[in-house]
Amino acid sequence: MVIMNVLDKDPELPTWLVTTISGAMRDSDPALVRYFSGEVKKFAPGAMQYFTERIDPVTRETQDHTSR
Repeated sequence: MVIMNVLDKDPELPTWLVTTISGAMRDSDPALVRYFSGEVKKFAPGAMQYFTERIDPVTRETQDHTSR
């Protein structure tokens, strides 16, 4: 998983990666978004902060992520 490899080298995900994954999540079926989220929770739980508040899997709306 790319996220795990990046986090092994740096504690922060680069903006380009977060933007790319967020866009893919926005364009994906909600079931795939839930699957992806479950895999991230299992294998790279620290990365969830980058994605949980960004895209609502049902409405696919970008959510306010200022509360991080």
